[in-house]
Amino acid sequence: MTKEPQQPDHSIDISQLTDAELHAALQSIPCQSGEDEPAPLVELTGLKSQHSAMMRCETPLRFQATGNLGDYAFAFCRDADIRLDGNVGHGAGDGMSGGVVLITGNAGCGLGSAMTGGTLAVYGSADDRVGAAMRGGSIFVRGNVGDDTGQVLSAAQS
Repeated sequence: MTKEPQQPDHSIDISQLTDAELHAALQSIPCQSGEDEPAPLVELTGLKSQHSAMMRCETPLRFQATGNLGDYAFAFCRDADIRLDGNVGHGAGDGMSGGVVLITGNAGCGLGSAMTGGTLAVYGSADDRVGAAMRGGSIFVRGNVGDDTGQVLSAAQS
């Protein structure tokens, strides 16, 4: 059974927005949801491999996006439910503390490094150092992962 795509409640073109403008736009969306009603769905457009896209996203919204994002996409996120149909660069999901990020493409080095919570899923492959210094949360990679997966620096190395 195929799930029908949902119509978004809001659409934001991130191609011309600064990080501060994007955060302000997200903060203006009412986030009220209950047990019977899901959080509002926001469609992100204008993805052009921007670095640090959606970094520090702390709004309890649902997001869907198609395209590629650059390094540190979704870093330090919490509470958001994000689906990206595309690839991400290095450091995606770095320092995540909550929420769910699903990436249907591939990820670069350091996926989910220093995570403390949340769920990070990649349907493609990921490069080296997946989950390095991770202290909590879950990472799932359907494809291959590179070297040093889950590596933690010891006191002697730091």
